Amino acid sequence: MLCRAVMERLLAAGADIDGQGDLHEAGVIGWATCFSDVRADAAELLLARGAKPTIFSAVALDRTDLVRHLVERDRSQVEAKMSRFEQHRTVLHLAVLKNRPKMVALLLELGADPSARDDIGSTPLNLVSAMTDKSIAGLLIKAGADPKERGVSRFLSSVPILSVRSVPASIDYYVHTLGFEQEWDWGDPPTFACVRRDQVSIFLCQGAQGAPGTWISIFVQNVDALYEDYKRRGADIRQAPTNFPWGVREMNVQDLDGHRLRLGSDATGPADEVHLTDELKISCLDARARSITLRDFNGHAGRTRGRPGWTLPRSRVISGRIGATAGSR
Repeated sequence: MLCRAVMERLLAAGADIDGQGDLHEAGVIGWATCFSDVRADAAELLLARGAKPTIFSAVALDRTDLVRHLVERDRSQVEAKMSRFEQHRTVLHLAVLKNRPKMVALLLELGADPSARDDIGSTPLNLVSAMTDKSIAGLLIKAGADPKERGVSRFLSSVPILSVRSVPASIDYYVHTLGFEQEWDWGDPPTFACVRRDQVSIFLCQGAQGAPGTWISIFVQNVDALYEDYKRRGADIRQAPTNFPWGVREMNVQDLDGHRLRLGSDATGPADEVHLTDELKISCLDARARSITLRDFNGHAGRTRGRPGWTLPRSRVISGRIGATAGSR
């Protein structure tokens, strides 16, 4: 196969067969086995050439011999966790996801916790689906998993969709001016795309989904540092960082299509006695305020433990770390 041929040439050229140190903490063999499809041919080549097996690759390959060997050497391996990008799932979570009933039984025999939760609160039983081998749920429940956990569907994230006139132009603005990264796009030319910055994703849809004048509230670590960065980049800043009565210091930024980003961090002092504005115009081209016009939206500024939670009339507000809708409080 092409993959094997390429790997053999890389190994012959001296490539690092283990490749430890990637952000997913998976190594080369982990990338061959733990994500999407299991490339058993690639993994077996690596093992034959001396690669060090991991507990996760052994589980994905359904190699009970390797799992027993690794756990005999280090009992803590049975509770090993994947990286933060995989929500710190345990080896038992992975065995369920890979649909390995024999491996689930072995891990439980070796002492794996059937009630262990990952970063979003899911237990191995939560990951059982209609496509999962029917014996796996029984094994987990028999080992002590709560039957009520089966079929629980936890919300994982929320992504706002902004209607834009031009997806390529919007990608350029969000990437080069607002510091996002383009994750992917769809179509040629693209009419749908995703941009992301740290834990926040935004979908961009050309002339369809979404509504004009959408507001998104995003919480950041330091809004003042971001303000200085956005001034240098030439962002359309409509309100400089301001302390508000609800305990947040916010900056208001507009994109090419009039959508607003309310970017905030903890307040640095008492409220500044100004209103959250729709029309405060601050030019970032020469760092001088050109015109200031305040219009009170008559929102109820209730204190919400450091989170803005009131609804602006005539605008749709999406609030949350990744865009959950806010209601009036």
